[in-house]
Amino acid sequence: ENRGNTVGRVSKGSYNQDDISVFLQPTLQGHAVRSALLASGMAVAGRKNSRADYRQTVERWWQNMVDARMYVTGGLGAVAAHEGFGADYELPHDGYAETCAAVAGGFFSHNMNLLTGQAKYVDVLERELYNGALSGVSLEGDTYYYTNPLSSGPNHRRWEWAGAGLPLTPCCPPMFLKLNSALPSMIYATKDSTVYVNLFVGSQASIKTGTLDLGLTQATDYPWNGVMNYTVSPATESTFTLKFRVPGWAENPELRVNGQLVSGLALVDGYAAITRQWQAGDTVGLNLPMPVKRVKSDPRVKADRGRVALMRGPVVYCFEGVDNSNASRGIMVDEEDSFTATFVPDLLGGVMQLKGRTSIIRNLGDTVRREPFTARAVPFFANQNRAATTMDVWVADASTAVQPVVAGTPSASYCNPGDTVTALNDGLVPRLSDDESLPRMTWWNHKGTSEWAQLTYNKPRTISTVGVYWWDERRVNRECRVPQSWSVQYLANGQWLPVQGASAYGVAIDQFNRVTFTPVETTAIRIVAQLQAGWSAGILEMFAGTRPPAVPTASHTWSFDTVNAYNDGRTPAASDDESIPRHSYWDHKGTAEWAQLTFAAPRKLASLEIYWWDERRLNRDCRVPSSWTVQYLSNGQWLPVQAQGSYGTAMDTFNTVRFNEFETTAIRVALQIQLGWSAGILEMRAYEPALLSPVQTWLAQHGMSTGTNLLSDSDGDGISLLTAYALGLEPNGNPASNMPSPALSGGNLGLTFWGARTDVTYAAQSST
Repeated sequence: ENRGNTVGRVSKGSYNQDDISVFLQPTLQGHAVRSALLASGMAVAGRKNSRADYRQTVERWWQNMVDARMYVTGGLGAVAAHEGFGADYELPHDGYAETCAAVAGGFFSHNMNLLTGQAKYVDVLERELYNGALSGVSLEGDTYYYTNPLSSGPNHRRWEWAGAGLPLTPCCPPMFLKLNSALPSMIYATKDSTVYVNLFVGSQASIKTGTLDLGLTQATDYPWNGVMNYTVSPATESTFTLKFRVPGWAENPELRVNGQLVSGLALVDGYAAITRQWQAGDTVGLNLPMPVKRVKSDPRVKADRGRVALMRGPVVYCFEGVDNSNASRGIMVDEEDSFTATFVPDLLGGVMQLKGRTSIIRNLGDTVRREPFTARAVPFFANQNRAATTMDVWVADASTAVQPVVAGTPSASYCNPGDTVTALNDGLVPRLSDDESLPRMTWWNHKGTSEWAQLTYNKPRTISTVGVYWWDERRVNRECRVPQSWSVQYLANGQWLPVQGASAYGVAIDQFNRVTFTPVETTAIRIVAQLQAGWSAGILEMFAGTRPPAVPTASHTWSFDTVNAYNDGRTPAASDDESIPRHSYWDHKGTAEWAQLTFAAPRKLASLEIYWWDERRLNRDCRVPSSWTVQYLSNGQWLPVQAQGSYGTAMDTFNTVRFNEFETTAIRVALQIQLGWSAGILEMRAYEPALLSPVQTWLAQHGMSTGTNLLSDSDGDGISLLTAYALGLEPNGNPASNMPSPALSGGNLGLTFWGARTDVTYAAQSST
């Protein structure tokens, strides 16, 4: 409480919580670990001294922490620059979230529970235990995370405690051990003649206080299921109270004493209380149903807008590229999409995996397409324990957040640890060759060497063009330049062969360098670059296929903007997002204008979405248009589409119009700008219709031909492809244990399996 009093000493400032008295400090601030540990100590002190000012301060801090400064995983401290808290709701997905801060947050919440007797504090302790802190250690227990972002690429890997080039022994492993060593004391608590059951952990406890003398045994498979069984063993028959925490996520809990359901279950401070005369051998059963729940963030968290996270019980889930065809950032979860949990014993040491029928938005080069997709999620604590991959906790449930996926798994001969190979095909088009607002892949600090960058596919593809947008630092006076030369190779029968009939290999900056060649069918395409002597090189974006990007044009573009903006793959955060390029018609006001995408070959289209630029909050001169329509080119004429809905002009979102399908080489948005105002566009996407049926999509996702006979059993596991598809199994390698088992119940024979397919007819038949 003497913090901020700097008489006779130098202040250590707000970073060390030393600028004002703690009682005047409105929130946790500064270094996240120190701040949360200070708060934990104050909660302990408040319990000892019973002072209201201590309790009021830590309650204020904790509530603000949970409401505005804590990640869904329990991670604390979003700002890497000072390993600390930012402003309220400043929670970017690549934030810091130091393991030590999660541990400190766990201790803070634990001590708040002891101070107040309220279960909500244990809910957050549990969130830290199963997510924010547990992710800090690998499944093998020998590598550690210092930071735990909610979105990461292949380069984010755990490091060894000893060595790894660190100048000092890091603090996170000892803090993690400190939390685990304290765990036994966190499972139960006592006060007077009451025992609090706080954590659901298999355990045996001997509880002896001035008023209590009993043994308590807990058996459970939590957190994979919510069934807890307790055996109560008082030294002598006696009356006391057992209080069982009912987590905030739990609905319809059931409590049974000696097998009898407790009716009219009432919660006080988050606990269900049973007061009775107990005798040795009494049992209590607590059942907490665990459906998969969708989590939506406070809309003030910009990074989470248009996104959803998944939880089951206390466990937060994440989507890894290795489980989702390296396409998790293109997943779209609609309101009607459902997820089902299945325990997979040979996955990550045995975890509950979530599977859901969702959609994926694919970037086809010049258009996009929505396809059915089976998404898989694993517990966040187990992320990055397999092959290096992408990881995301929050996935899109609105088009404003989805990142259309470019086909291919990227790899390179070498990638600077500070860069990422995922930049090769993330679908983001640069403004310039030194555009530092986007991720990049560089071979730095390799100089003058021969290097390669590659895209690998899960099934053969026909490719006749490759484009590369080179990273070049000549204008910023650093050490990457375009390569001296490059070529394209493709994989054939295990060998890398040069493509034939190639056009010129360009090394121009600030543009895609596209090469065309005789079409090849392959599962991998590679560019081989010879770096200039004394220089390194890099790539901002790469495409491969039969389609070059669509060419954007417009009736007018202001000289300080760019027509390329509405086709650069960047999803805006808002209609006045100035962090990304835009196209505007300024200073044309009240005029009729157009914006167009032209394709290299005819494309069949079914919808278009557009994100308007609007400056009303900036008090400038661009607004959404008064009206707009979509037209397509047919035999040299622009014809109106047959729209199936209205043309929207909403801000801060994509405005989608669907129409009857047509084939064209160009599509155009014709808009009427409001009188006295100008207008602009941030992003525009033309969608193709879905080309595959659900079962064809399922086959393609698993690298099989879409024409495969569904009655076949190519791997001889005894399960036909049709059966596997209908029962939600994998097409190949299904052990007998994966098959649903029939069970008799009340004279009825039932068969339970994962999710029914809407395109499969199910019928019960009998035989004698």
